[in-house]
Amino acid sequence: MKSTGVWKQNFSEIFTDYLKQQYNPQGLTTNQVFETYQNLNEGARRGIWVSIGKILGIKSKEVHDFFHNTWVKQFYDDISLYRCDLVETVYNMIKAGGKKISEAVNCTISQFQKIHPELKVHLQSTYSFVYTQVKRRNDKEENQPQSIPRQNNQSVPDIKPPEIKFDINDFLLKLNEISTK
Repeated sequence: MKSTGVWKQNFSEIFTDYLKQQYNPQGLTTNQVFETYQNLNEGARRGIWVSIGKILGIKSKEVHDFFHNTWVKQFYDDISLYRCDLVETVYNMIKAGGKKISEAVNCTISQFQKIHPELKVHLQSTYSFVYTQVKRRNDKEENQPQSIPRQNNQSVPDIKPPEIKFDINDFLLKLNEISTK
């Protein structure tokens, strides 16, 4: 079962079977499997990825990462429509209040959850996305050269680019020569 991708297709079935054997002998839907896992205490969760990794023939870390970064996302709402607003809010919070990026992201996501209690937010991916976008924007701005303030209402002279004149027929002949070589 080790070939890349094949184990991912079988993950839900193997995970469901494992939880059925360990914790609940009745049939479980995918949602019930997720809820069952969520309700397990830390002790019960310990070793689960090692066991499932052995069944799938892969490393426990790979199973763990797949579960937390991919498989669970099906149980959360898509908040892509709100991502730009989240990034903008965090960015403005940093500029206005001098907060660290991580503080501003946490604060913004918290506020977002209060405004939209009906949405189930996958915190890890939301935090990661917003943090990365704001960090890029912040870094980009910091690397921009600062404009030099004008003194005494000095005006900036209009500089026009030089006109470039060329004969279109000459250009097409040269282009034809290049393409036939």
